[in-house]
Amino acid sequence: GEPANPDYNGEHLAGVSPSQVSQRRGLRHSTARAFLAPAMRRKNLRVITGAMSRRVLIEDGRAVGVEYQKGDRVHVARCSREVIVCAGAIGSPKLLLLSGVGPAKDLADLRIDVAADVPGVGQHMKNHMGTIMLFEVDIPTLNRKFTPVNIVRHGFNLIVFGRGPATAALGHAHVYGSLRGGRVDYKYGFGPYGRFKAKETGRYRDTHKL
Repeated sequence: GEPANPDYNGEHLAGVSPSQVSQRRGLRHSTARAFLAPAMRRKNLRVITGAMSRRVLIEDGRAVGVEYQKGDRVHVARCSREVIVCAGAIGSPKLLLLSGVGPAKDLADLRIDVAADVPGVGQHMKNHMGTIMLFEVDIPTLNRKFTPVNIVRHGFNLIVFGRGPATAALGHAHVYGSLRGGRVDYKYGFGPYGRFKAKETGRYRDTHKL
């Protein structure tokens, strides 16, 4: 009863969709591989690894650089244009709070100098609950592919052609729906493979993960 949705990262989230993946030739193609690696040859780019950002430097209400730690030493990287914060859903607000951007009272309680009183930073973080449901099925699942011959065959398909079962995502399809006809508030993910061993045989059953 759910509508088909060709792009759940597009205009609408609700509906039934095959999984979208970030891949190239069947392998995970991260942002670093897709965009950063090709730019590594540029003279105006320097990548520092093994370092931890400590705070954004703010002067007169403007971000002017970043303080970071590498090993036992603390370094400062200053900029002439802009600082882009992209440390993820948890790391980004943490970095902003350490930089003095956030609820003034909370920052004062932690003895962090307030650079900007922004009440929303670090607030309303929510995780989701999830459960796994298993169903026995009477059709072949991906578990049938895990034989010595198939492992060699599908490994060859992955390496040479970038396709085949070895390129599959954990969830092959998704349903985003609503209990009350409004915004999306639940998701089903489908993966056709066995997840537990049957007690009587010690082998993985063909099951369907929901």
